[in-house]
Amino acid sequence: MQTDPIADMLTRIRNAQRVNKRTVRIPYSYIKFEIAKVLKTHGFVSDVDQDEDTILVTLIKDRITDLQRVSRPGQRVFAKAHNLETNLKQGYGRVIVSTPRGVLESRTARQENLGGEILCKVW
Repeated sequence: MQTDPIADMLTRIRNAQRVNKRTVRIPYSYIKFEIAKVLKTHGFVSDVDQDEDTILVTLIKDRITDLQRVSRPGQRVFAKAHNLETNLKQGYGRVIVSTPRGVLESRTARQENLGGEILCKVW
């Protein structure tokens, strides 16, 4: 039984990146699709496509060093806008946050004065 689908998504991307796969398929959910779109917006992946039940993520070789799940089902991590980390790995990393206005990168959330659940860190 799968207990944390976001951690599963991050692990699939991390493993595919480490063995130099070009694409990875992930079971579809709205939140995972939104996370994938943020990764595309910030240049971590080259393309994100969706069918009925899967998300197809096209990777860029050696672009993602690591992904780290922060908030888990057993221990949720929330932060107010002014407490969001915005300078991860000297500006090369990103923190992805689930806010009331959707899934955003922490810099965008902070500019819009939105706090929320810290989903993951990518660098």
